[in-house]
Amino acid sequence: MSYYERHLPHWQPEGAALFLTWRLHGSLPRTVEILRPKPPGKAFVAVDRKLDGAATGPRWLQDERVAQVVADALHYGERQLGLYQLRAWALMLNHVHILIDPEARLSRITKAIKNHAKPMPSSGAQACRFGKTNRTIMGFAGRKS
Repeated sequence: MSYYERHLPHWQPEGAALFLTWRLHGSLPRTVEILRPKPPGKAFVAVDRKLDGAATGPRWLQDERVAQVVADALHYGERQLGLYQLRAWALMLNHVHILIDPEARLSRITKAIKNHAKPMPSSGAQACRFGKTNRTIMGFAGRKS
């Protein structure tokens, strides 16, 4: 299992599929509602529902041109760079979920996706800025078969 830290600790177990979620910069609410402690799975669902129902903040992924740039970046990381095998993905209005079998370090994967997911000015799409890598939520989906 590899481990590294930036602002938060990151573990990457060998041979495990990874479920990643990241959000658009500025998409978290300014206030935080304190809820009673929840198991990690239920806490994830609660945060995901908050992001899904956001009435304010960036929602650039509803623009098909921006969503296509992000989808292309996901496929580029898999097909051209060979950083992972993309098992499943979902683009929401202000965040992204992916399930991958990694072939590289997580830091390399997230950097490549976020760098490639920048719309070109000529596309007419609004600039899409993702939250910093330390905002990535990582979960383990089990062993590769």
